[in-house]
Amino acid sequence: MWYAYAKTLGEKTAQKVAEEKNLDLVVVHPSFVIGPLLAPYVTSSLKYVLDLIKGAKGAYPNGYCGFVHVEDLVAAHILAMEESKASGRYICSSSVAHWSDVLAGLRTKYPMYPFETKPNNNEGDRNQHSMDATKILQLGLPSFKSIPEMFDDCIKSFEDKGMLSSAS
Repeated sequence: MWYAYAKTLGEKTAQKVAEEKNLDLVVVHPSFVIGPLLAPYVTSSLKYVLDLIKGAKGAYPNGYCGFVHVEDLVAAHILAMEESKASGRYICSSSVAHWSDVLAGLRTKYPMYPFETKPNNNEGDRNQHSMDATKILQLGLPSFKSIPEMFDDCIKSFEDKGMLSSAS
């Protein structure tokens, strides 16, 4: 959980600086960001997904995860910046699902790819949970994209960039 720990320390530092400088700090917390590859290189999250699609990880995560489309996250950041009544912390997450369910749906839709088929043995978040994004929705964010839409956009971008082919 080093990533989460580093994010928490970063936010606490930002809060301290904002208080010292009398600034209004608004924080948007995304879950696992999925969608088309926008950078000229594969980012760490999308590399992880690409490896799961190609069956190159050895196993998939044995737990639940929140997901958000990158375009929804961008819209949430813009909203938080431009909306004068924005304040505090906002959770930005569409849905929570178990990786096994996500991959099962993708295997059905994209049978040409050798997705991971077995879970890893690592302790993960095996408890069903939710991520309450009510606050960002009430601020004015339109509804979130679904998990299938997120992964469809992701896979299409991998295909368009030549990172996936039916021979993967």
